[in-house]
Amino acid sequence: VCLLLNFLFEAFIILLRMHNNIRLFSAISLLKIFTEITVSILLIYFVSRTWYSRAMGYLAAGAVVAIIFIIYTRKKGLLIKALDTKVLTRELTFGISGLLLQTAVFFIGTSDKFFVMAYFGKDQAGLYAVAATFATIQYIVCTSLIQYLQPVIFKKYAAGEKWPHVKKLYGKYILGMFATAIMLSVFTIFVYQFLLKESYKQHIHYFF
Repeated sequence: VCLLLNFLFEAFIILLRMHNNIRLFSAISLLKIFTEITVSILLIYFVSRTWYSRAMGYLAAGAVVAIIFIIYTRKKGLLIKALDTKVLTRELTFGISGLLLQTAVFFIGTSDKFFVMAYFGKDQAGLYAVAATFATIQYIVCTSLIQYLQPVIFKKYAAGEKWPHVKKLYGKYILGMFATAIMLSVFTIFVYQFLLKESYKQHIHYFF
């Protein structure tokens, strides 16, 4: 289920890039981050300090984005009304490599929790999951910006623009990542110091 939801999120992001819808692109990326973090923290704090809470946060964020994706595609008339098996077979054959890639990406992104739980127990996996949730923000912001910048950079190169013009985008990207890292570190320290229980403070090193 999580793999399917992640596939829908990636498809949504690609559509927004193609339509050059920057506002919705940013809103969806931020909504996914906010939902995933909020649900994970609430479940870990009030329900269970295990990796299951982290997984449910991932599932909830994916479900919210999937619903918005379906509404968006219906509004734009992108959903098919009849199933063409020939087209479906051709698309599946073409996209099988992408499906395998997304499967690998999903397992790489979630396997760390399984290893922590296997070697250190459920309690440590829960504490690790909280810190990993905050750290994931940096990764999501990074990948979201890259997904937006790639087609922009390709268009500039296709238009014949030289490196001095294109490198300004890289400079803005690096500056954005640096600013995100600082703000995220300050925010995480604040949450650990003033909002989470004392037992969590001893494990803030998982974030770094």
